[in-house]
Amino acid sequence: MQTSQDVEVWAGQDLVITATVTEGGAAKNLTGATLYWELFKRANDPAAIAQADVTIVSAAAGTISVSVSNDQLAGLCGTYYHEIFCYDVSGNRVPVLSGDFVINPSRISSRTI
Repeated sequence: MQTSQDVEVWAGQDLVITATVTEGGAAKNLTGATLYWELFKRANDPAAIAQADVTIVSAAAGTISVSVSNDQLAGLCGTYYHEIFCYDVSGNRVPVLSGDFVINPSRISSRTI
């Protein structure tokens, strides 16, 4: 059920990640599911450095979105690892999307507009 999706953003930007959760090549019905997004320094790190709730856009179609604000990424620059996951009926953490999360440096990140 896990899909790979790399993300690239410039420091100081807000970001909306959209995706379709699939299982066996077809959209997964997400009715009743709760999903979360987390950002890690590396894939094997135990603690997230940023987190956000995931919005289910269409449960039947498996479409989701997550909004990540520039405040959540403040002071970060480089390549990180991100993951969207849910908990199954047994309480097991199940990743549904993961990949590299690249934050490029930007002069705008240090200014208030």
